Amino acid sequence: MKNITKILEEFIRTENTDYALLIDGEWGCGKTFYFKDKLKPELEQLENTNGNKFNVVYVSLNGLSNISSISNEIISSNFGINEKGKLIKLFYSSSDFIFNATSKLLKMDDYLKDTAKIDFAKFINFENKIICFDDIERISPKLSIIDVLGYINTNFVEHNKIKTLIIGNIKKLKDKGDFKEKSEKIIGRTISFFHTYEEIIEIILQKYNQSSEFLTFLNNHTRYIQTLFEKYSITNLRTIFFFTDSLKRYFKEKNDISYDIWEKIILFTLVITIEFRDNEFIINEDAKRKELMELSNTFFNMSLMQNSENRNNEKPPSYSECITLKYFQNYQEKYSFYSSIYNHIVKGFLEIENFIAEFTPSEDKEYTDTLDRLNDYLILTDDELSKDIEIILRGLDKGIYNIYAHEIIFRKLFILLQSDILEFSIEEIQEKMFSSLEKARLRDDDFDEDGLDRYGFYTTTPIPNDKVLLKIKEIHKSYFDNKKVDSVESILSKLEETHASYSDIIHSFLHINLSDFLNVDEIVVKLKTASNFTASKFIRFLSEKYRYDDYKTTADIPFIKEFSEGIKAIIGDTELTAQRKAVLNNGVKILEYITKEFVKR
Repeated sequence: MKNITKILEEFIRTENTDYALLIDGEWGCGKTFYFKDKLKPELEQLENTNGNKFNVVYVSLNGLSNISSISNEIISSNFGINEKGKLIKLFYSSSDFIFNATSKLLKMDDYLKDTAKIDFAKFINFENKIICFDDIERISPKLSIIDVLGYINTNFVEHNKIKTLIIGNIKKLKDKGDFKEKSEKIIGRTISFFHTYEEIIEIILQKYNQSSEFLTFLNNHTRYIQTLFEKYSITNLRTIFFFTDSLKRYFKEKNDISYDIWEKIILFTLVITIEFRDNEFIINEDAKRKELMELSNTFFNMSLMQNSENRNNEKPPSYSECITLKYFQNYQEKYSFYSSIYNHIVKGFLEIENFIAEFTPSEDKEYTDTLDRLNDYLILTDDELSKDIEIILRGLDKGIYNIYAHEIIFRKLFILLQSDILEFSIEEIQEKMFSSLEKARLRDDDFDEDGLDRYGFYTTTPIPNDKVLLKIKEIHKSYFDNKKVDSVESILSKLEETHASYSDIIHSFLHINLSDFLNVDEIVVKLKTASNFTASKFIRFLSEKYRYDDYKTTADIPFIKEFSEGIKAIIGDTELTAQRKAVLNNGVKILEYITKEFVKR
């Protein structure tokens, strides 16, 4: 970055330049921020040949669709005023406004009547000014890049020798050919803008220098973070700050996590951030989420890598294969799926209780560590394996294992059975599993709506007649069906409250067909007597629920239509006030919009 400053200083001090400088860099690399925060203050300390300090006029070309709008932006930046009437009056009292000969013949009212035809930028004295045009690639499609460069060249560069800088991402220009042809005449030097990874780390640390505890945390992990940035070629500061802001949020909620787990969190947060910012979750988000959940249970034996190398070329690689090759060839042991972090990044909300629970160490660490060791039981001694089997069986007797972990345990024990290592029949093992599951189902904390996905039940090779898996699915379904019934009751009971809030339950109904649980006639009856506040909140609850679903629960279309018709029927009630009817009419509009969005899918 120091070279950029030197180049600009040399350019500014050179007299009678008839060319502009171009600062070219990728989107998100920090060009604009660096210019405003670092370069602009330094340039404004430089003096021209008369001993006057320079003033930088910064203009963003983002979205501008005609030449006159560029002039307006120049004027606004120069005087710091955006209102045209005030701006024109300011010209008459400003030393920067230079009247030409004909201005003496014109009255103020004449200017105010037809200001659109006057290019006031021509009347600004740019003698001690540096003008910077940013976002050259973001001009409106209505405006030709040739016209923009011609305007800059004619009014500032070639004839008036005004120090001119252009900032942009030339790769993103729609008409690169026209730019290349025209820029050869106006651009004297192109400066490639990028930060080294060391500079990126410095920028991160500077950003959080007011948060002492989090800054200490970052300093403890900077080498690892920088290694990941380099491995994944991450230089986009917007993506990086999205990532570090997420880490700061997690650190705020729970900072007593071990160093090793933090490294796993850092890796997972960065990978999901990159994928999210690259819009990878716009299509098939549910399927990709499942593959990410199952990833840690599938690539320990490197099967994904082998499949990707020896696969049939006609079959495209799965998302899990792609993401393994992209991110985890050397980091498989550090990968864990964290549901709360995934939801925070992809869905936009952090469920704090779930996050804290996800990173609170289990009191039964001995039993979970034993399961991990059995991932590669062949390296254990006979005594070590016997001891681990004893611990697992004891854990089953006590019922300490999570409901979904029982299938993982059963698969491990099944492998040992097939190898004649375990001196039990499959029926005896199943009975132990069933007994343990009955104890586990009494703990509400064990249940996880994504539990069946999280433990990879759908991708691993099935065990013939797997009664344990069937039992787990039965318990899982029964629990959440009962929970949904309870939640539905809460929806209906809230309609009887004066100031009901649905924000605390909306996430319980994402990707769920409400038509399976709600009766339209019952809702309409309650809605008729509900307060205006509660009725409005309920309709908004439906709107938010289906928006979060991305309108995928299409089985609810008849339910929504019937509900809309039911509201229309009660609007005709003469006992309702005008305000009440307005509330219900607004509800109908929202429901019709929901139906329209559904139909698009």
